[in-house]
Amino acid sequence: MATQDAAITGQMLATLAVVDVLRERCEAFNSLSEFAPGSRARADLAMSTLLGAEPARAAMVQVANSLDHLITWRHVIANGLQPSSAHMTLLRASMESSVVARWLVDPTVQPEEQLARAASWLREDYRQRRRVEEILKAKPVPPAKGAADRIADLDAEVTALGLRALTGINLTDLFRQYSNRPGDQGETNYSIASSFAHSRPWASLLLATTPVGPGVAPGGQVMKASADDTLALAFTVHAVRTATLAVEDVERILES
Repeated sequence: MATQDAAITGQMLATLAVVDVLRERCEAFNSLSEFAPGSRARADLAMSTLLGAEPARAAMVQVANSLDHLITWRHVIANGLQPSSAHMTLLRASMESSVVARWLVDPTVQPEEQLARAASWLREDYRQRRRVEEILKAKPVPPAKGAADRIADLDAEVTALGLRALTGINLTDLFRQYSNRPGDQGETNYSIASSFAHSRPWASLLLATTPVGPGVAPGGQVMKASADDTLALAFTVHAVRTATLAVEDVERILES
């Protein structure tokens, strides 16, 4: 931990001020009891009892998760301490959730593609859940279903609807298309944030460092590392703007 630059702290808090409004908008659509007549979400629902609600419903969950991470980040910086790298994990998680939400409710794709994306997202969730159930030897009590049965139901529905083959979801591609800075910048941002989340050695190149003394390796040095406040501000801006786009996209699919 290190003391933050006061001016940059102020800029980050100002950037995050909009999160309260975004959370209110998120809570409004997450509390809906039904989709409005004439909305795309209602039309999707008419296509499939099993899958129709999933594009909007899954995107709502993603937006809520994105904002939860941003709110947590705001609480951290409001205390006046700047983590060396943990904040990048919060910002990465927020951006991941936002781009997934936008991918799920992309208004430019056909309804069949939208359902296929929701099915793909669900299937990967069930796949991971199935493995945990296998390890724990969990046996759901009917009428509850385990992940294996849910995968079978999902695959049958995909076949019945004639949706495209289920494939894996590449988050790098989603950052290239759905972050607030698409293309190479989106991929670069994801790679940088991921380097911190996975403790990659090259992430240290993005830290502010101060020599402390000689290191064990020949010619090496022991360095005191702290966060680059400017980088933290830039990623805070990216995360908030991407979350804003995600909220807008979810609201759009729910509009009558």
